[in-house]
Amino acid sequence: MIAVKRLQSLIWIILVALGALGAYLVSLKVATERNELMRVRAQIARAQADIRYLETEFSARANMRLICCSLSPYHLDRRSELFIEMKFASASLATALASRVLPVPGGP
Repeated sequence: MIAVKRLQSLIWIILVALGALGAYLVSLKVATERNELMRVRAQIARAQADIRYLETEFSARANMRLICCSLSPYHLDRRSELFIEMKFASASLATALASRVLPVPGGP
C-alpha cells in the first residue's frame, strides 16, 4: 500500500512536470508567433508608407500634367516661350535655306 501511494505521488510529480514543460513550450511558440507578427506588421507599415509615397508622386505628376495644359499665366508664359523659340528657329532655318537658293537683294 505504501508503494502504491509513493507511485501515485511520483505519477503526480511527473504529470505536473510534463504540464509545466508543455506550458513552457506553448509560451515559446507564442513568443515566436508574436515576433513573426511584429515582423509582418513592420512590412505592412513599410508597404503603406511606399503606397503613400507613390500616391503623392502620382498626384503631383497628374497636377503637373494639368498645370501644363491649363490656361494659367505660368502656362501661357511657358507656352509663349516655346512658340517664340519655335518661330525663331524655323525663321532662321528658312532664312539660311533661302539665302543659299535665292539671290540676296543688292548682291551680285
